[in-house]
Amino acid sequence: MASVRGEYWATGRFGVDAGFGVQRRPDGTLDSRDASIHAVYRAIAEPTAVVTVRAGLSIPTGGVGSAFTFTPLSTASVDPRLSVDAALGATWLVLPSLSARIPVYRGWDGRLQGAFFRADLRGARRFGAVVPWVGLSVSEQMEGSHPTLTPPMRELAATGGATIAVGKKWGVNAQVRAPLLVGGLATKVWSAAVSVRYVLRREPKDEH
Repeated sequence: MASVRGEYWATGRFGVDAGFGVQRRPDGTLDSRDASIHAVYRAIAEPTAVVTVRAGLSIPTGGVGSAFTFTPLSTASVDPRLSVDAALGATWLVLPSLSARIPVYRGWDGRLQGAFFRADLRGARRFGAVVPWVGLSVSEQMEGSHPTLTPPMRELAATGGATIAVGKKWGVNAQVRAPLLVGGLATKVWSAAVSVRYVLRREPKDEH
């Protein structure tokens, strides 16, 4: 999967971000993912503790029925999204995060997707501009309007990757996801992703 995300910070605590992604299916075809837009609030901004809250919407620009079940699915509807993530520490970092997407109506495909929840816990080590990390991720896709077309799925996965700061405005993140345990109608699918981030206005304090 590849994605691009842009951020604009009006102040050191308030901003907006928007993103879009494309993924490769197991058969080799490419599938667009839903776009997203968020209001961003930096709730805590200290040298060793940064907590960020994002509240926004997913925009139905993606395909439905992707085999990559354990990232927020394309739903064919405009869905509210909320996430909270933190970076705790200085050289050694603890990176917890929680996210949710709650579809509230049937999309253009006639289906109501189930709610999606994800929790991640990562440990990282800063080496200058490069921050490698490893962690665990738990995701849950609730059953939607149709037991077969919108089934419940859950996964516990090991994750790993690295974030690279390229100058003061660009960032690149690469990660892999290896399923350990799956439930519902899920199958074990390894995945990898690369994302590029661009900050339109750099925050005055951006320790993490």
